Amino acid sequence: MCDCYTNYQITTPMPDYLFGDSFGYDMQKDIGNHMSDYYAGMMSNDELDQYFSACCTEMRKYQVQCHRSSGNVDEDNRKIISQVYEIFAKENARAARRANYDEGAKINESYGYRNYDWVFYNADYYYQRADVKELLGNMANKMARKWGIVADEAVEPSSNFKLFYKEDVDNVSKIEMWINGCRYGKDIPFYITPDSLKGQLLQADDITKEYEEKIGNVKGYSDFMNQISLFTGWYAWSTGINNRFGNIPEDTHWKYG
Repeated sequence: MCDCYTNYQITTPMPDYLFGDSFGYDMQKDIGNHMSDYYAGMMSNDELDQYFSACCTEMRKYQVQCHRSSGNVDEDNRKIISQVYEIFAKENARAARRANYDEGAKINESYGYRNYDWVFYNADYYYQRADVKELLGNMANKMARKWGIVADEAVEPSSNFKLFYKEDVDNVSKIEMWINGCRYGKDIPFYITPDSLKGQLLQADDITKEYEEKIGNVKGYSDFMNQISLFTGWYAWSTGINNRFGNIPEDTHWKYG
C-alpha cells in the first residue's frame, strides 16, 4: 500500500493506546521475540532499523484499514511512531534482563547446582540496554523525518550548548556549535537542481555526525540535534516550511520565543 490513503473515510478516532487490541498484542509479542534475537546476536543494527520501520508502517496501515486515520495526519503518525518506540523500549529492557538471566543460568548449570537460589548480574547488559534505547530513539526520529512529521520542539537541549547557522553565498551555509566551551564548525554544501528540491533540506545530526566522537555522550545533545532541520531560503519559500510548527507544550513556549 502506498503512502497516500485519501480514499479512506475516517469513521472512528484513533484509540489512545494503539496496542490494546489483538493486532497490537501480536505486534508487541513479535517485537519481544525480535529483541530477544537481537540480544542473542541474531540481528544487526540495520536489521533492527528495518524491522522498526516495518512495524511503524504496518501499524499505520492497520489504523487506516480500521478507518481511524487517513494515514496523512501528522498527529496520528506521531502517535504511531511514539507508541511503537515505547513498545520497543519496554521489550528492549525485558530482553536485556532475559539475556542476563540466561547467562547466569548457564554459569549456575556449569556448577551442577539446582536452578534456583542464585543471583547473577552482568553490567554489560545495563549499558547495552541504554545504547539500544538511544539507537531506537534515532530510529524513531528517522521514521518521523521519512513521514514528514514536524519536529518535536519540546525536546530539551543539552546544557552549555550554543548553535549558530547562516545561509551564505553560492549555496554554501555555515553551522557552528559550542558545547562545553569547545567550538565545532562546518560548511554545509546545499545544492539546487532545476526539477527538484532535494539537496536543500538536511538534518543537523547528519551534518555534525563527524563530531560525535569528539563531543562524547553529552546529555540531551543527540535528541536535540535530531529535531533541527537545515534548509535554504529558496526551500523555505517553495515549501512554506516556516509556517509549519512543532508540538510545543504551553509551558515551554518561553524557551523558543
